[in-house]
Amino acid sequence: VLGESSLGPERITYHIPDVLGKEAPLYASGTHLVVGAGYSAITTIKNLIELKQKYPATEVIWLTRATNNPYTVLKEDILPDRKALAQLGNSFTTRATEGVTHMSDVEILSFAIQSESNQLEVLVRSNKDAVQTTFSVDRVISNVGYKPDSSIYSELHVHQCWATDGPIKLAASLIAAGGGGGDCLKQSA
Repeated sequence: VLGESSLGPERITYHIPDVLGKEAPLYASGTHLVVGAGYSAITTIKNLIELKQKYPATEVIWLTRATNNPYTVLKEDILPDRKALAQLGNSFTTRATEGVTHMSDVEILSFAIQSESNQLEVLVRSNKDAVQTTFSVDRVISNVGYKPDSSIYSELHVHQCWATDGPIKLAASLIAAGGGGGDCLKQSA
């Protein structure tokens, strides 16, 4: 996105921030843009809504490419927290929720820092009708796909698992323990 590389870590993060702990002062009472429709994004939004209970001025703008119901709710999900997150995410897309503004089927065109307010100006375009909208936020949380941080061993030429991006020996031992017969996609839950 135009302007993204100049933002720096004080304006944009690519992980789930600790908004209820050590990073709470950065997020309390601000307006934050959450981008993405995965479980990291909805976890971030859930935590920001919880922070809003203590700091009512906290606001979330959530951008997704999906239109409605970005999450598949598994009726007999063995992970009840995942099911709850999916239901919560879908509810934000279908009904008004105080503190959360959802915009679907949009793409971000640019980021620019406003000189007077020091806020981040975000320009988005609707893919439905090409209408452009500008709004201001304090921080951007880009939860659009997470991969493990392999920088600590990148120069060691560690053999990585194709499915998990983890070290192959660790992945193989976890797969073997799970009864998948060497295939992580066949591993039992």
